[in-house]
Amino acid sequence: MDCSLSNLIASNSSWNLDLFRLWVPEEIIDQIVSVPPPHPSSGLNRIIWRATSTNTFSLNSAYGKVCEGTLNPNEVFWRIPWKFKCPHRTCFFIWLVLKQMLLTNIERIRRGSGSSSACGICGHVLEDMMHTLKDCLAAKGVWDKIIPKQTLSSFYSGSLLDWMATNLQNQMTSSTGGIDWSCLFGIIAWRIWKNRNMFVFQGISWSVEEIIKISFSWAKQYSSISLISKFEARSTLPNWPMSNSWVCLNTGGSVKIDEGFAATGGCVRDHKGEWIIGFARYLGNCSVLEVEFLGILDGLNLTADRCFQKFLIQTDSIEAIEAIMEDDTRISNSTIIRRIHHMLKKLE
Repeated sequence: MDCSLSNLIASNSSWNLDLFRLWVPEEIIDQIVSVPPPHPSSGLNRIIWRATSTNTFSLNSAYGKVCEGTLNPNEVFWRIPWKFKCPHRTCFFIWLVLKQMLLTNIERIRRGSGSSSACGICGHVLEDMMHTLKDCLAAKGVWDKIIPKQTLSSFYSGSLLDWMATNLQNQMTSSTGGIDWSCLFGIIAWRIWKNRNMFVFQGISWSVEEIIKISFSWAKQYSSISLISKFEARSTLPNWPMSNSWVCLNTGGSVKIDEGFAATGGCVRDHKGEWIIGFARYLGNCSVLEVEFLGILDGLNLTADRCFQKFLIQTDSIEAIEAIMEDDTRISNSTIIRRIHHMLKKLE
């Protein structure tokens, strides 16, 4: 059809419906009638986006239209990945699981990038997320070693979302050596997924004992670091507000000598006492004093990266402060103290 839009407008500036009837059915014409035809007084045409009140496009509104009717963001399990305490990569993995976005063989077939829906480890005909994380023989070998026998049947029951929600909201610690079960569960699920992909795509084999050992180690390290993020900085805050050109660096540490675990961390606050940024780091086997030194050093590095010019350092270790100040006038035998002195001079 060789026809311009102006040809479809009658002399009285209304639609030429007789011309439309030559090509389109009446139900389409009924929709066209409700749209006013172009007119010089209307000005230039504009593209509008009806998914927002301002008629302007945004990625957020586009995503909402695409997902319309497919999920309810107010459902409680969508808050689970960001509420339970676990390493960030594990939180992101859990979010992918709840969104059912893991690239299992079934999902790869659906996207047109796979050739078989069967499990690459046990040969089961359908490799979906439920099978990958819970029902596969490889996954069961891990869970069976950790879950008490009397609760195995209930552990394996329920849908994927119910199974995830139940375990990620379980704060049990009695049978996991003081580690939150939700944290350990999330890490184990992530390790199962990671290790099976290493085997399928890289041929790297692994054992049940390896997954359990690494998962417990990760969970224990995370728990140690989490203790640092809870240190009572407020009890040692200076008199707020300070001058608006100053920030306050609070550092602290935690050491479990009998277990060989240590961690350090802290935070930077502005002149009103408001949190700016925090940090935490697992240190392995360190002495109490070394942990305090490393916490101060990490805090100074963070302060330098953020280009803060005036800062107040606060720590609960008088021994660390005395050691740093005593060696200020000479070359210290401690490498860490020398690095602290270097950072302090750099920030002057």
